Amino acid sequence: MEFNRVLKSSFSHTLLLVIGLMLITLAITYWVVLNYAILPSLEPFSRVLGHEIKMLTTDTLLLDDGSVVPFPSDWRQEIFHHLGLSLFDEPTAMQNGLAWAKYYPVLTDEISEQLGVASDVRLEIGANHPVIWLNTDYSPDIWVRVPLFEIRQGGIISILRYTLFIVILAAIVAWFFFRSQHKPLSELQMAATLLGKGDFPSPVKEMGAADVRAVVRAFNKMVKDIQKLEDDRKLIIAGVSHDLRTPLARLRLISEMLPEEELSVQASINLEVEECNKMLQQFLDFMHTGEEIQKQDIELNTLLLDAISQFSDHIENFEYDLVDAPLMVNIDPISVKRVINNLIVNALNYGNGWVKVVSGQSAKQVWIQIDDDGPGIEPDKLDRLFEPFVRGEAARTTPGSGLGLAIVKRIIDSHQGNIFVSRSNKGGFSIRIYLPKA
Repeated sequence: MEFNRVLKSSFSHTLLLVIGLMLITLAITYWVVLNYAILPSLEPFSRVLGHEIKMLTTDTLLLDDGSVVPFPSDWRQEIFHHLGLSLFDEPTAMQNGLAWAKYYPVLTDEISEQLGVASDVRLEIGANHPVIWLNTDYSPDIWVRVPLFEIRQGGIISILRYTLFIVILAAIVAWFFFRSQHKPLSELQMAATLLGKGDFPSPVKEMGAADVRAVVRAFNKMVKDIQKLEDDRKLIIAGVSHDLRTPLARLRLISEMLPEEELSVQASINLEVEECNKMLQQFLDFMHTGEEIQKQDIELNTLLLDAISQFSDHIENFEYDLVDAPLMVNIDPISVKRVINNLIVNALNYGNGWVKVVSGQSAKQVWIQIDDDGPGIEPDKLDRLFEPFVRGEAARTTPGSGLGLAIVKRIIDSHQGNIFVSRSNKGGFSIRIYLPKA
């Protein structure tokens, strides 16, 4: 997974592009050297070789005075030896280098013209010097091997070796260069991911090209502005909540001073004041959710049983089915217990009296599921269910601010968990929370 991510990154694409261009350059260099350095230098040798072969394939010699004498066989052998010529049948020639030789029309035409017969000329690029393989209609079953000692390939091999060295060196330099350019972008991605989870990252260090620095600088300014807005929002909500508690306290005090015959009015006032205080507390809770999380390794079923014990004695149709295995998680027990309590209270408020709590685990996660038998949630509300102040139709007749599930989502997000919503077996609301194993 990590390898695929790296392979698909712009850093890898750019580096592979540079290496690919360098390899193409190396291949073109080899082709240019071969066709414009080696082959042109072979043309004079091909003419000389044609004359030599023509002379060696005749049985007579024409002297300067015009007389013709037989060509001694021992002379022919001596010339063959000095020129380094070797004769092979085709299978043996294949074993001695013909299999790696390449056909070149230019050389074939030149030697065929010199010999006056159809020829097949192939060039083998040897380790130290080129080798010409020649086959003519004079002896179709014989291949003549002609080493061209005059042409040394050491210089050419050195050129290709140095070219390859330059390509490798350039690839290494390009790797370090593009890595330094990609590093701020990678840090920027991690910072953006952290910001998306609700945490404010440290300023990303400005480095790399000018345009990359400009992007990093703009991102750091954006984070700073968002953090300032968040601080202002917290200050306003805290101030409003504090200021509202004073008139609410006065209302409660006034209600206490009502005559005895107004006890029903007093009870109504106190109920409304208490509901307002709960809503204000929810606002404050939502604002501070996830700020101070103290994670520790804990067994989740133990936490569930502790929460269940607070409700099971007061609810007639309360069921639970916890997996018979330890569920070790690294969580803030206070925050997660609050999640469990919120979800059970929601199931009581919006259901018809039946609540079921289930736990389980997969390979890398543990999960908690809480079901009720209420009306459930409308499908068109699922996408916005965890947004602040969003409430389903069944919740509109029940007191509350619409922040309960928003608080739940914030807490679970801060634990790198996931939430899935569906319908329970009894047609009500079913919510499952996944947390990573410790």
